[in-house]
Amino acid sequence: MSIEKRRPEKDEVFNEKDAKAYADGCDFQEGIKKTSDYAIVAAEAARMFGKRGRLSGLVVEICPGPGNLCGELIKKGVQKVIGIDASETMLNHASKKFEHEIAQGRMEFKKGWAQQLPINDGIAKGSINFHSFHQFKDEQRAFDALKEMIRILAPNGWGFVRDFRRDVSKPIMDTFLKRRTAKTPAVAELLRESLSAAFSQDEFIDMLKRIDGIRFTVENARDPRRILSLLPAIALDPVPHWMDSMIDQNVKIQKLK
Repeated sequence: MSIEKRRPEKDEVFNEKDAKAYADGCDFQEGIKKTSDYAIVAAEAARMFGKRGRLSGLVVEICPGPGNLCGELIKKGVQKVIGIDASETMLNHASKKFEHEIAQGRMEFKKGWAQQLPINDGIAKGSINFHSFHQFKDEQRAFDALKEMIRILAPNGWGFVRDFRRDVSKPIMDTFLKRRTAKTPAVAELLRESLSAAFSQDEFIDMLKRIDGIRFTVENARDPRRILSLLPAIALDPVPHWMDSMIDQNVKIQKLK
């Protein structure tokens, strides 16, 4: 299957206007309707790296946006989550939402770039990035972010990237876009742009092969409905985020001793 040439996104980071629009209009986590994608990713991380479905230690999330995945990781047993984002608007939004967890010392948000994390070497049990790698303007920026995710890990620590795939067959992509955006057709073009900006599995593999001291796998995401504990969250989500597994990939990294 031929893969189209990567077309990077216009911006790596939300500008203030877009960040505010997202925070005000897209971050629905209160009441009955809740987005399920963060719970799905936290459950996958716990499945891959946890013990009996529970995670532990300090986890750093790169590009946390509204901070919802940080909250889901806490629910999975993580003692503390530090979110690093370059958007001041999103950091303020997340900090306000999770002020209780911050006061407890269980959550912290810092301003910084994925390519230069303000975190000391070797102190994190895990590092995670969700649906942000396709935002990086080129392979060098993505490679530098991967190196940083690994630098901050303690020996035997884990890294997890969950992102879109550009190497998706056209029939699967068309089916996904038609079904996933049936109620929100305006989102279809945005998702198509993200898919065009995503790195292929082979491109991730080539980058990871250049980093010493790790083991890794890059594979297609799996249907989250197989995890019975996720079914209630999926049912409450007005957007069928579970379908993202059709066009997502999991990059699993372990730092060796």
